[in-house]
Amino acid sequence: MALTKKKSIVLFVILIAGLFLLYKIIMPGYPDEMTIGVPATGNKQLITTAEKLYTDIFDSIGIKLKITQCSLVNCGTLANKGILDGEIGRDASYNQKFPNLILVNASLASINITAYTANENIKLGNSSELGNSAYRLAYISGNHKTKTLLSSLVPEQQLVKVTDWKQGLNTLLQNQADIYIGLEPSISEALASSQFNQSKIRKLFTLYRIPLYTFIHKKHAIIKKDLEAAIRKARKSETTRALLGEHNLNADN
Repeated sequence: MALTKKKSIVLFVILIAGLFLLYKIIMPGYPDEMTIGVPATGNKQLITTAEKLYTDIFDSIGIKLKITQCSLVNCGTLANKGILDGEIGRDASYNQKFPNLILVNASLASINITAYTANENIKLGNSSELGNSAYRLAYISGNHKTKTLLSSLVPEQQLVKVTDWKQGLNTLLQNQADIYIGLEPSISEALASSQFNQSKIRKLFTLYRIPLYTFIHKKHAIIKKDLEAAIRKARKSETTRALLGEHNLNADN
């Protein structure tokens, strides 16, 4: 009788251990390290700052982070396929196009999308004044929100696609576009450089502000809540807010 009882206990322990192992095999575990994509902006200092901030955030939840730069178009495709583990610096609605990505619902900062011109005769105070105008508007290919907004203001044939901020600014200097819309931090840094500081390029107005979110592949859903808490904690830091301010980024509350 006692022997049968011992056998039952052993079998029960083996069953529990087996179920635990099965759970570990079926359910994705907490990752030790992740590779996250960041859209290449051409702003090396901004990328370096983002790498420092997010490395510290992921480290606080026990994950070693590697950041890799990719184009606006390629980042989403790679992350959606799970080749990258996620992305940082994207609009909240980003995963409407990439359904395998999960929104980490905590924004570290927001960024201004701003209009610039080199034409001294153009004097505009807001985006509504672009409506029904003849202005040629340049924007970075792959920025779907900007394209959608601009398409609602002017005919498609007035839109000029560029690959990066440098080409965007050069379209103004070469009279290939009248207005360039891009990331304010990158353009502010460029206009202070020797290449562009003698140009007549100037800021017109801010088109819109984007809170920047992190997206992770659904296989890492287990870290979502911890990552949200870590980002919220990081954005309260005076050090974080100071670093963001250096790059014309708005620290979110």
